[in-house]
Amino acid sequence: MSRSSGLVEVDWNTVAGAQNQPQISHYDPSAASRKEAPDAICGAGAAARTLQHYPAPAASNNDRLGSRQRSMRRPASSAGGKPYSPVAGVSQSFASPLRPMSLLEYQEALKKLSLDDIAVEERIRALTMHLVPEAFQLVEPVRLQSTSARQFIDLVMKIQTRNIRQGLGLSLEEFRQRVRREVQPSSTNAENVLLQMIQELGPQTKAQVKDMFDLRSSMESFVEQLETIELPVGNTIAFTSKYLSKVIDNLCEMDNGVPILPFFDVVQNEVTPKMRCILVEWLFDISTRFKFCQETIFLALALMDRYMMIQRVTRSESQLVAIAALVVAAKYEEVYPPEIKEFAYMTADVFSNTDIIRMERQLFVRLQYGVTVATVNSIATSLLAEQDPRPCGLQAMVVYYLCILVALYSHLGQHSQANLAAAVVYISRMWLNIPTGDLAMDTQKLVPLVLNFLGSVSANSRPGQMIVKHFSTAEQMYISTLAIPDSVKALVASAVVMV
Repeated sequence: MSRSSGLVEVDWNTVAGAQNQPQISHYDPSAASRKEAPDAICGAGAAARTLQHYPAPAASNNDRLGSRQRSMRRPASSAGGKPYSPVAGVSQSFASPLRPMSLLEYQEALKKLSLDDIAVEERIRALTMHLVPEAFQLVEPVRLQSTSARQFIDLVMKIQTRNIRQGLGLSLEEFRQRVRREVQPSSTNAENVLLQMIQELGPQTKAQVKDMFDLRSSMESFVEQLETIELPVGNTIAFTSKYLSKVIDNLCEMDNGVPILPFFDVVQNEVTPKMRCILVEWLFDISTRFKFCQETIFLALALMDRYMMIQRVTRSESQLVAIAALVVAAKYEEVYPPEIKEFAYMTADVFSNTDIIRMERQLFVRLQYGVTVATVNSIATSLLAEQDPRPCGLQAMVVYYLCILVALYSHLGQHSQANLAAAVVYISRMWLNIPTGDLAMDTQKLVPLVLNFLGSVSANSRPGQMIVKHFSTAEQMYISTLAIPDSVKALVASAVVMV
């Protein structure tokens, strides 16, 4: 390092000697809840464009036959005498009976169906039979209570968001939306459905809704009065905002489009998981020096990971990719982002302004200018904002600390960011003894992983030492030095290291 100013220059020689680090899995081939070879990274608005990672598979004979059957509308048989298939017209990668479908694959298959097809309900029934058991238990009740194929597909597309919130308490706005979607006031089971939903509400909201439900004159009047409920003064605007629920829906939809890709094994042959951890810690240090907002570092890491998914990076280029990703994230999130020369100074002048600008341009081109992406921090803070009871400062700091550890040890696309965020919020509620229900299965599987991150990092660990030091200050509420509550400690002790 050529300066004595305390600037950090990444030294990859320390990586080879790093020992006794937590062995974290960077790819789970058995994960059935994410797409294994998806074709897009979703963003928001016109700026987010499709990124192709794999060429589309050639259509099989069954696919061509299905396309012909769908266009000719022949539910009994085809012109060539071929027997009718209930999943004709649906890609075999989604509908093959040899491989059960996950919920996300099922949702993609439903999007390919035509609602004008006279056999659409039969096709839906056939697709449902190919679901993995966990997804089937979620989808089948929705299918039985739906009155039309359109209504069923709309409800299925919301299942992922409902799974994220499961066990974390239902917000008032989400409760209203579910009542509009799922409750028919004239049906015989409307009262039982409503009572079950009310039990999922937070304490403040539940008290008001339950009183109104007990004093109702009719089910129709209760549904109308539900729109007039206002929470007591003292709750945040975000907590009562009717737009927050839609924000979470959009974030979960963006997260569904991020591919699961073991780029350390497939794309990268020089950059290793330990090198990435050191890069994360270095970017985090720069972010704290510039006093960036929380989301900036997470967006920078997401951009870096997405670039590494599609572009091979040498060891000497990895630091340049990281600083260029931080430049883009700062321009996106910060009101007054630093100048390029200040970022170059943070690299100890290893890279010039021209180098950073060139890599910034290349990053934009490779990502096709799609910057917006759902991160574990953006989803977790949104879930926390609609929490009832209102979150305190300590819980918000616990969530931030856990999100940093998640970003340190796992890359974007390795696990669902939405499920990781739900697991983080769940642990923060346990930390403060806030009543918590049963989590969705996809989220519950990730709780031991996040707890393992929490138990692995320490002041003596490398990487992680800088993060622990940062969160041991008064400004960060000494969060890394606090004793872990017994309820969380028991789960840490029983957490299985994922290798």
